[in-house]
Amino acid sequence: MMQILDKREKSILEYHKAGKSFHEIADKLAISHHTVKAILNSAQRKLKTQTN
Repeated sequence: MMQILDKREKSILEYHKAGKSFHEIADKLAISHHTVKAILNSAQRKLKTQTN
């Protein structure tokens, strides 16, 4: 079975599920909060596509 999400998407989703804000996740991973939002959107699209 093929992996749906990549490593970065999984880690950001875990932080998000733990209640971390975009800014907190961005600081932790040394990326911009815009990048965090884009990666979360990508992961959500992949998960939605997989369940349809």
